[in-house]
Amino acid sequence: MPALVCFVFVYLASGVLSDIDPPGCGINDVGFDYTTLPEAARNRIVGGQIATPYAFPWMAALERRGVLNCGGSLLKGSSDRWYILTAAHCLDGSIVSDLTIRLGAHDVSKNEPSSESYDAKTVMSHPLYNPATLEYDIALIELSGAPLVSKPEINFGCVSGNVSRAGEVCYVIGWGLTSDGGDASDELLIVDKPVLSQTQCRDIYGSNQFHEASMICAGYSEGGKDSCTMDSGGPLMCFQNDRMEIIGIVSWGYGCGHPNLPGVYASATGGRQWIEATKPSNHLVLQWFGGFGVHTKNMPAHLCFVLACLASGVLSYIDPPGCGINDVGFDYTTLPKTARNRIVGGQIATPHSFPWMAALERRGVLNCGGSLLKGSSDRWYILTAAHCLYETTVADLKIRLGAHDLSKNEPSSESYDVKTLMSHPLYNPITIEYDIALIELSSAPQVSKPEINFGCVSGNVSRAGEVCYVAGWGHTSYGGAVSDELRVVEKPVLSQTQCRNIVGSNPFHEASMICAGHSEGGKDSCSLDSGGPLMCFQNNRMEIIGIVSWGNGCGQPNSPGVYASASGGKQWIESTIYA
Repeated sequence: MPALVCFVFVYLASGVLSDIDPPGCGINDVGFDYTTLPEAARNRIVGGQIATPYAFPWMAALERRGVLNCGGSLLKGSSDRWYILTAAHCLDGSIVSDLTIRLGAHDVSKNEPSSESYDAKTVMSHPLYNPATLEYDIALIELSGAPLVSKPEINFGCVSGNVSRAGEVCYVIGWGLTSDGGDASDELLIVDKPVLSQTQCRDIYGSNQFHEASMICAGYSEGGKDSCTMDSGGPLMCFQNDRMEIIGIVSWGYGCGHPNLPGVYASATGGRQWIEATKPSNHLVLQWFGGFGVHTKNMPAHLCFVLACLASGVLSYIDPPGCGINDVGFDYTTLPKTARNRIVGGQIATPHSFPWMAALERRGVLNCGGSLLKGSSDRWYILTAAHCLYETTVADLKIRLGAHDLSKNEPSSESYDVKTLMSHPLYNPITIEYDIALIELSSAPQVSKPEINFGCVSGNVSRAGEVCYVAGWGHTSYGGAVSDELRVVEKPVLSQTQCRNIVGSNPFHEASMICAGHSEGGKDSCSLDSGGPLMCFQNNRMEIIGIVSWGNGCGQPNSPGVYASASGGKQWIESTIYA
């Protein structure tokens, strides 16, 4: 493979982190006694209780473009080099210039005298990190300057070498959501969680999802205490040897604090060898320009070409900076999460708050929805459902962008001709597996307009329990009228097990489908919403996790809508729009 195309570098890190638990790590200078931490309290707040200020002085807030994105832990390297240990998925879609690291913070809403901000110099993921399965979900961020560890509010953490902590009560800290779908915390919170054995974790999640070599899990069987959204990357810590030792990194889970669904953490001990980097010849990593690192040994040349281009910035990757946001001032956090309007189509969306939303018109009539995606070399695509293109030719279609009310000739609305139609190669029109298609536009859309922007496709395979959103102009009731104005409806994402149990394993194909809906019905996507996005709010933007595909009626009780899985089709999408 040409070195110019697949740019890799050997991470010559012997001595970069000279000792992963150096003297003085894992302690605080504010007089807090870790033995007083709760071990049996059962507060129902998912994020736990407010931590004693600066009791965990290695705690870092990762801010992406000025907004809290994840947590992390300060580690001490050699030659006055300093690093943040975090989750690799926290860096998906990020570049070095996006990130600022805050240390010495307790209340992130305030400009505290103790708080210091640092730029990122380099970002590295574990060479075996897999964004689809979240195996080895570990990353290091090198700081551009040395932190002021002379301050009592800033110190470095210790990474544990103990591989057996099952049965111990350990602790998670973070500024994330305090309940599933709730608000983030301004002040640092702490929660206690018992570590489960690897056998228990595997029995709960199955050997396909739970990778024993790189994951651990922790949580109460009755739920009620957990890490949650925006806690990702933060430490799971146990008190040993008169100090706190980091044993895990917040990685993934189904919802937050649900019974019998423990949180899953990247194993710090499983990643310790890479962190210490004692064998540099075994670590080939793509440099982090585009947002992820990839192990390249034994990788096919064509795949290495795609991944190298993505990482080096030659290709803009599937969730490029600026995607999933709007320029009309709409705050996605104001979207409803609990209202139960009986209108299937939900409520009228704030105009142009989903500026990637596309209307597919077949011979001048609304046929389906879709989402604008940005490709390479100024090529633009609409992500939609493959069944929307049944018996359709390029000449049949027009794509409307920047529209809110389809009955009006809005100044913001633009129509585009179609250049090419492509369906997923595994699409089955009978079983509706891999119901994904891409439409290449004949010309570039005017994304300089505030009413038009491109969407982000999520690589997160686990969204069960989250309240997400569907937008479309389809029928507002089963067999009823369509909507002139764009509507949005909120829907909880169900686990794959729930979907399979409700829908059945024959129609429900787990590798290519997800489902979402309220058990009591009343809210759903419907006819002519097909192809539109199912979106979740994460990382301060909307991310597309599914494509409206099929269902039994619209808004019927115990009949969730079924969506083509965006993460299941992401590899094909990337290889197509960046070809």
